[in-house]
Amino acid sequence: DDPSSQPWTSEEVIANTTGLDAFIDGHSHSTVEMEEVADKDGNPVVLTQTGSYLASVGKLTIAADGTITTQLLSAEDLADLTPDADVKAIEDAWITEIDTQLGEVIGHISDTLDNYDADGNRLVRKQETNTGDFAADALYYLFDNMDLDVDAYAELREFFRRFDPRHQREEAVFTRLGYLDVQHLAPRIRGEVLMTTALMDTVCPPSTQFAAYNKITAPKRMEIWPDFGHEALPGADDMVFQFLCGL
Repeated sequence: DDPSSQPWTSEEVIANTTGLDAFIDGHSHSTVEMEEVADKDGNPVVLTQTGSYLASVGKLTIAADGTITTQLLSAEDLADLTPDADVKAIEDAWITEIDTQLGEVIGHISDTLDNYDADGNRLVRKQETNTGDFAADALYYLFDNMDLDVDAYAELREFFRRFDPRHQREEAVFTRLGYLDVQHLAPRIRGEVLMTTALMDTVCPPSTQFAAYNKITAPKRMEIWPDFGHEALPGADDMVFQFLCGL
């Protein structure tokens, strides 16, 4: 019942597979206490999902005769349970450790981070979003990594080696480079755009291409080659020719 996961909602996965007796979905945050869905051969499969943020705990029961039933237990249903002291101690220590890590600032941005378009449609499962970009960039910074680069940032590394070996002026340097970023010019494009992107490109990293593409407001489309790098892309020339013929 989650349109944003189409064409692979849990119901669609069950309808296209065989051999399953039960299907516990934990991805789309939907709430399904118990539903029977026919698989590819027409056999019933029990589908269940607990929703989000531990609003419910799922319970699946397999009876002696093989019958499968599921139910969702709320906090009220579980109120009489006494937590195991040892398990509770482990849980509390883990939560404290995670809370400490989540409180560490690993990046900042002045733009509004969002996963929704102007109509309120959730985009995170359909395309790149600036929230995803920010999280990825923060991780790159945290692990001192810059894309899959081999050559893409060679000039930057050489600059810092020569003029700022301890990166004391790093923030100022990148702030100035930001004014030259092509993504800031992309909104001025008025013609229809076809962009070809190779996800293994170490010279023109895909993240930089997505950043520019997402700022283009003209009609556009992106074609992706997942396993290719900075090289000739099979079929790309014909695709570009057909695109130009259609303008």
